[in-house]
Amino acid sequence: MPAIAAHTYLLDFVWLASYVLWGAAALHPSMTELSLQQLPRTLRVSPGRLVMLAVAVSVGPVILGGELITGRSSDAWPIFVAGAATVVLALIRLSDIMRLLRNQTDRLARLAETDYVTGLANRRHFVDRLSRLLDVAHPEPTGFLLIDLALFAEINNTLGNHTADAILHAVGVRLGELTGEGALVARMGTDSFGILDPSITNSEEAGRVAVRIREALERPLELPDLSVSVEARVGSLVLPEDGTEPAMALLRADVALSVAKGRFRAYGQLRRRSGARRHAPAHAHR
Repeated sequence: MPAIAAHTYLLDFVWLASYVLWGAAALHPSMTELSLQQLPRTLRVSPGRLVMLAVAVSVGPVILGGELITGRSSDAWPIFVAGAATVVLALIRLSDIMRLLRNQTDRLARLAETDYVTGLANRRHFVDRLSRLLDVAHPEPTGFLLIDLALFAEINNTLGNHTADAILHAVGVRLGELTGEGALVARMGTDSFGILDPSITNSEEAGRVAVRIREALERPLELPDLSVSVEARVGSLVLPEDGTEPAMALLRADVALSVAKGRFRAYGQLRRRSGARRHAPAHAHR
């Protein structure tokens, strides 16, 4: 086209400007951040960024089209280099986007199975593990313990939500210290915890672990400004001997915990009748 042929110098200007822009991008201070460890970040794709990407991708084809229209011999190597660089940068950006999406998906999956207060597994994660354990043809013997903190509502009302959350977190840490390798400790409810421990293979051992847990929780839990001990009731059973299905295992664990609660109440009544001094289920020492 005569109109474009008369201004072919504009094509050279566009080429020169593109090289300048590439050099400016390479020298920008933000390029140093590529070698730094980045914190988890969210994916941000704005219309402006998409427009800039489209402009960068179209630079090569626009220049090539202009040269063909004006009848000039095409500069194949610069176009090839610019196109290859654009493709490589686009692939790098796409891989970065895919990595961010994968990290966000994994993080959301972890959050969906984690209790916010204690950092332990939540009930959903616990039930999933229980289902996988019992779904196999011949499940390995595994101890199932259900722990309930005595009068935790009163502790919450007396000491406040913040301290109550700190107590729950400290209880979770102590339970993790008491369990064997490969055990799963989860918060099952407001004041209850569950343990699946493959190192427990019979009812006698489960009973001993239950006693050890009760005694361990009676030792003071050291908080930043408070020392607290709690009393717990523990129900124990061994799978699959005491339950071959998840629903049945959970039901029998609740029954075992109810029996433990009944023993706790009977023990408290016996102490009151004998005239012994009655200790509160939670002791706080400032």
